[in-house]
Amino acid sequence: MLLDEDEQQRSDEAEREAEFPRRSEVGRARAGRLVAPDLGFGEDTEAELVAEDVGISGGAASAEEAAMHIIEDTD
Repeated sequence: MLLDEDEQQRSDEAEREAEFPRRSEVGRARAGRLVAPDLGFGEDTEAELVAEDVGISGGAASAEEAAMHIIEDTD
């Protein structure tokens, strides 16, 4: 089956589209493990989510850990 010219053009455009076209949405550097100041123990008195990057673990990262990236503030 041959494609007409319009169908071929749409097909070519679809092949050129990036799956994730906005590269600025994801930082390039992985964040590592995020740990709360109280290490997750005790009563939570902080209204905001606060954590510190303590580096990448020596083992394999979980899916949640691998999803965390550093995004530079350009403002």
